[in-house]
Amino acid sequence: MIASSRWEKGEYTDDTQMALLIAESLLENKGFAASDIAKRFQDWARSAKDVGVQTRAVVNMARYLSDPEGCAHQYYKYYPDSSAGNGALMRCAPVALFCLNSLGKLVEMSRASARLTHSDPQAQSSCVVLNAWIRTAICDRVRDGRQQALAMLKDDELPAWHRLAQIQAYGEDDISSSGYTVHTLEAAAWSFLTTDCYEEAVVRAANLGDDADTVAAVCGAIAGAFYGYAAIPPKWRDQLQDEGRIREIALALYRYASESE
Repeated sequence: MIASSRWEKGEYTDDTQMALLIAESLLENKGFAASDIAKRFQDWARSAKDVGVQTRAVVNMARYLSDPEGCAHQYYKYYPDSSAGNGALMRCAPVALFCLNSLGKLVEMSRASARLTHSDPQAQSSCVVLNAWIRTAICDRVRDGRQQALAMLKDDELPAWHRLAQIQAYGEDDISSSGYTVHTLEAAAWSFLTTDCYEEAVVRAANLGDDADTVAAVCGAIAGAFYGYAAIPPKWRDQLQDEGRIREIALALYRYASESE
């Protein structure tokens, strides 16, 4: 919330920028349109201040607009050991709001949203876990939705998430806030589960450092779903650029889900 040489005061980073691209596409198309989101990603990446290495590489492939999933899978085949970045996880929360009335649709769309740039199964499963947790927090008022979320994964995906079930028992020195999608979700969950309010959770997540904006964005998505909009400190909301637009888009996603029941 302090201006720097790179960011203006209250300016949001690529995590929120890409989430808004997905959200606006979902609303305008009344569903998931891969080609439309791909076009938005590519147009945005041309002038964005910060684009992830993997995301930039994929969206700049020659046939990206015609086959985004194919391009993402090609990247995964070339870099099988380094393609589970958090670039899909950081932007996927709008899918949870859009699919609140259908868990099956939420799982399917969470995976599809990841595959636009991140084909790695761990990247896909991280989006499923986060969005299922968000849905449980909103619909069931359950704080700890890990069990329900992990139940949505395929059996061969579960080993990657063995720490998540007990993540709150780890000390801060055992938490990594790197760009690896599993680490990001673990760090976000740890920050949420070891605090008692929205502000404390997000501050703890950001202060882990490293990929701070993404860990805080993911933690904020879980914390926001559970604590609600009113729990976000007014001093943050008042400084956030486009706060009114972001809030209205979130409400529109929720209304769509409610009306499509």
